[in-house]
Amino acid sequence: MSNKIDELKKKTEFTFNVAADFFDNPVLAYRNYFGTKTINNLRLSAGFNVLDAGCGAGAATFPAARAVGREGRVIGIDISDNLLVQAKRKAQKEGFKNIEFINMDMTKLDFEENMFEAVVAVLSIYFVDDMAKQIKDLFSLVKPNGKLAVTTWGPRIFEPFYSFWNNEVKRIRPDLYSSFNPWERIFTPDCVRNLLEDAGCTNVISLFEEKKQQIESPEDFWTLVLGSGFRWVVEQLTPDEKTEVNDNIINWATINNIKSIETNAIFAIARKE
Repeated sequence: MSNKIDELKKKTEFTFNVAADFFDNPVLAYRNYFGTKTINNLRLSAGFNVLDAGCGAGAATFPAARAVGREGRVIGIDISDNLLVQAKRKAQKEGFKNIEFINMDMTKLDFEENMFEAVVAVLSIYFVDDMAKQIKDLFSLVKPNGKLAVTTWGPRIFEPFYSFWNNEVKRIRPDLYSSFNPWERIFTPDCVRNLLEDAGCTNVISLFEEKKQQIESPEDFWTLVLGSGFRWVVEQLTPDEKTEVNDNIINWATINNIKSIETNAIFAIARKE
């Protein structure tokens, strides 16, 4: 089991290190939307301390920093050095003084219990093998009356593109094809609520939101691939295979006039008593 977990971490770290250059492309604007909405749902107050677990390039970190103001503090942790470099660069450019970004594995948290008024995990919890244990550990960092927010993908994510992408991978490189993805373990509101409650969280609310991300051109689908978790597969393809998949994606999107993808999500919040 230890080897399996280590391999999962290495795969996740590698994938998002190479995807970092495309992370803030407008095609992937859904990240900023969900980060901002997660923070807005928490209704943070000035002076709060917040932890963003799996912060990426700061989609939730920066809204949290604005919400807690100069007297507050936000810590963003991630295992991707390249994403953290990107996040630090943005923080410096925008003049944030209340943010700290740390390279830290969320399964090896180095914080005191009851340290934060709020802890958030936006589109990150499903990368952990034992999600219930991880959520229990995150909830332990929340102060009494504080909140834990977990945001994850809902059903039909990235459709209709996702089905086409899977078929292409299966056709060209069946060794890389997987009929299951980690977020599918928790892709209904009930699943997410049950997960949090099983982990010992209290006062859990879980809501589903249907949403679509607009796509400006067929070429943008390849950008989506390069800046997302799909990137791991791309890095295993030969140059000819990459060209073939890219061309097929563009042809498919053009012929079928695909202008959007589903980016449905589930927002869950637990309040500690």
